[in-house]
Amino acid sequence: MERLRPLNLEEQLFATQNHNLVYTFLQEKDLSEDVFYDIVIFGYMRAVQEYVSKKRFREYAFSTIAWKRMESSVSAYWRYLAAPVRYATTVSIYEPIGDDADLTWENVLSRKDDQMLQLETRELIKELENKLPKREMNVVRMKAAGYKMHDIAKHEHLTFQEINELLANCREDIIHILRGDERRDAV
Repeated sequence: MERLRPLNLEEQLFATQNHNLVYTFLQEKDLSEDVFYDIVIFGYMRAVQEYVSKKRFREYAFSTIAWKRMESSVSAYWRYLAAPVRYATTVSIYEPIGDDADLTWENVLSRKDDQMLQLETRELIKELENKLPKREMNVVRMKAAGYKMHDIAKHEHLTFQEINELLANCREDIIHILRGDERRDAV
């Protein structure tokens, strides 16, 4: 089926002459004009375009073609409304879970799980160890553990500038690992 396009002059005249079919269809199908006019008019316009532009449709009465197209539009509308996505269960995050009035979905979703956080941290550290050179990894590990620049410089025998350069060099790697991207292999 072709896409609907603006009606040309001949189609506009033909549509105007036969427009009463839309109201007859709505009345016979007992469909509210307020709700269904905008639905069936597209089927009607499609019928106009087909009937005027394609000779093979002219072996039938225009009303037959228009009726079928308008019925098709109404059927498509009912299928649209019946789609399962429109009947999804909605749950408020403030709704109590089970019989426990103190436990809501908000509490469950926002609750921190320390064990899971530790596991995720260990996994990220492992991945960083596979990506970063040993010296950068040592600096990152110390920085993450809360060591001051002075302590890192003393322990790693580096200047503040060298530490800042190492951290700048690995910043993109860390960001990519946190996002789950691949970047560079360890040197």
